[in-house]
This record gives sequence, C-alpha cells and structure tokens, in this order.
Amino acid sequence: MALAVVAGALASLGRVPYGPGVLNSIWAEDGSNFLTDALYRNEFKMILRPHNGYFVMATRALAIPASWAPIEWGPAVLTIEAALVTGLMALGVYLASHQHLRHPLARLIAAAPVVAVPLGENVAAAASNNVATLQFAAIYTAMWMMLWVPRRRASQVVAVLAVLAVAMSSFLAVILLPLALLRLYARRGLAEVTMVAGLLVALAGNLGALALGLAVRPVNVPSNWDPWYALKITADWALPHAMFGYGITGDGTQAVQPAWLVQLSWAVLALFVVVAAVGLTRPAWKIAALMGLTAIVFVCATEMQYGGLELRYVIAPELMLFVVLAALMLPKPDSTRRLAVLPLVLTFVGVGLVFAFSYQTVSPRANALAPWDEAVARARITCQDPANRAVYIDPADGSVEAFNGEPSGFPGWSVLVPCDRLR
Repeated sequence: MALAVVAGALASLGRVPYGPGVLNSIWAEDGSNFLTDALYRNEFKMILRPHNGYFVMATRALAIPASWAPIEWGPAVLTIEAALVTGLMALGVYLASHQHLRHPLARLIAAAPVVAVPLGENVAAAASNNVATLQFAAIYTAMWMMLWVPRRRASQVVAVLAVLAVAMSSFLAVILLPLALLRLYARRGLAEVTMVAGLLVALAGNLGALALGLAVRPVNVPSNWDPWYALKITADWALPHAMFGYGITGDGTQAVQPAWLVQLSWAVLALFVVVAAVGLTRPAWKIAALMGLTAIVFVCATEMQYGGLELRYVIAPELMLFVVLAALMLPKPDSTRRLAVLPLVLTFVGVGLVFAFSYQTVSPRANALAPWDEAVARARITCQDPANRAVYIDPADGSVEAFNGEPSGFPGWSVLVPCDRLR
C-alpha cells in the first residue's frame, strides 16, 4: 500500500515538468496564507484561523512542517505533502469502492484519476500538488468514506477520521450531509453518529464564525441563485469539461472548445445509459444515481454561490462522473463470455485517454511563477539591513519588498517572511 501511495504521489508531481518546478515554486494560498500564518502564529491559533470565510484546519496543519524547514525548502515540503495526501486519497477510494464496484477495473476508474484530475490543471487554476486545492478531491474521497462499511475497526476509524478532517477543512463538505444522514438512518452506529456530528459541528462553526464577524467571505462576483442558470451551466459547460478533460476541451479559456463537444458529451452519456438499460451489463444503478445526483448538486451549488464559471468546482464532479460511467458498465458476474467485460474495458481505455490528454497541460504554476530559491536569495540580501524586520516575497515575479510596519499596498499572493529566518 505504501508503494501505491508513493506511485500516486509521483504521478501527481509529474503533471508540471516545466517552469521552475513544483518543488521550487509556491502557489497562491499555500504561501500567502498558510505558510505565512505558520511562520508568524503559534500552531493552535494558526489552525483555528478561518480562511475565505471558513475553517481549513487540516489544510493549515500541513503548513506547520513547512514552516519548520529552511525557507528555501518550504514550497517543496508543502508540495510533497500535497502529493502524498493525493496518493492516500486515491488508495482510500480504491479500497472503499470495493463494496460497490465489483471489478478492479471499475475501482481503478474511480481511484486513479484522483492523482491527476483531468480538470485539475487549467488556464484559471493549478490544483495539483497544492494543499489549498486538496479540498476538491477530498470531498470526493469523503463521499467514498461514507459509502465504505469496513469490518476492521482500524479501517472504520480511518474512514471516520477522513470525513472529520474534510468537514473541518472545507465548507463544501455540507453537500455530503444528506448522505451522512442517510447512512445514519440505515445503520445507526457510532461511526455514523460521529460522521454526522462532525459535519454538523463544522457547519455550525463556519456559520457561527460568519454570523459573529469572526470570518468574512469575500465577494468577487455577485452570487446568482437562479437554478435554471445553474442547470444550464451543468449541462452545457460542466458535463463536457468533465467528460473529456481540459486537455481536450480547453483552448486557453474556460469555455468548451470546440462547441460540438457539448452535444458529444450528452451522446456519450446517453450511450452508456442505453447499454446498461438493455441488459448488456450489470449496472450498479444506485451508486451511479448517487454519484450523478451529487455531482449535479455540487456544480449547481458552487457555481450559483460563486456567480460565474470556475473549473476548480468541477474537479469533484468530474471524478463522480467517471464513477457513474464505471458503475453502468460493470460486467454480469455470472457471465462466462469474455466479451462481457468489454464495455468496462472500453470505458477504462476511454478514461485513460482523457487522463493522458490532460496529464500535462497548461498550468499557471509553471507559466506564472518565479524560482523560489532565487527569490529567497534576494530576500536574504534585503534582510541584511538590520532595520528590516520582514520581507514580502512575490512568488509570481520573485520580487522582494521590505516590511517594517504597515504593508505598502495590497501584497496579493506574496509570502511574508520574518528576517530572523533569513539572517
């Protein structure tokens, strides 16, 4: 299992082979929020500090080891941690899906894309190897943890802890509350009670912090709560992107290009449903329906709240869509014909091609960041002046600005580093 996690981590790290490298660059919130706070605050206060209006406790905890390392190594520590967590999530999905996806190929379709989600690297966001963006695949993983009913006590504990970690790290986990309540209704055990309680406590904590002014949710674009708008986005935009991946549908923007891929995505989905409905396979209708419905709710809820198009919100739904396709193509268990597994094999090949076409695509992390070690070297020179207490390091262009009180202007994604760590 350890080898599987390492292999998954290496696959994740390989998505951005150019630019300064994933071990020598730091992305957005990883640096400006999590690493900066870890450098300046004690661990307890840092973990409990909200970000963008909600708590991200497990995510912030990953920044603590990075703050202990030399400043030059901070991005590498965060990146490796994110890659290892990604590998763990993929392994967890493979193990948890055994009870619902009988064939190992179906479980690979559910698990393997986690390490390099086809929509994870796009023109608008870099979602691979960043602790800030782990939440999207983590929501999908938590869903599988809720569907998993292992016999071993250790596995039960792992499933519960995984759900709690996600609940305390992403407000998006509220989307999984109905599933947790359904499991509680069906089983009524300690694990079920703990999962529901964790989700409710996290929800209450986030809403309470917002109501009391302890957290603030930034509004970049006004929300659009029109359900027809959300359903149209799901049908005409999210589905084709999720079906084919950004390497095929992306053309330097977030629009679907070429436009006929919209119709093709619906044709492909209809073909899968027809093949399953006429009895050529033994589909797992319940898991397919659950994943499909959750994916639709996820896209609609996030895009309505955001008020615009944002591909990172299709990461979890894309993984759910792959499960839908695999669940519909499960072979009949009593069939002796070798062709019985052909629909699933073709699905595996198709998802593999989507994976391959989008594995190394456009990435802001490669195209929009400067080498971190060179920026830190400049920061050390600035900190040689004893009057300077700290420096802002801009990960984008590698520029350095001394900080001796109030910052001069909005620092953007800059990382604030105390000079006593650079002298």
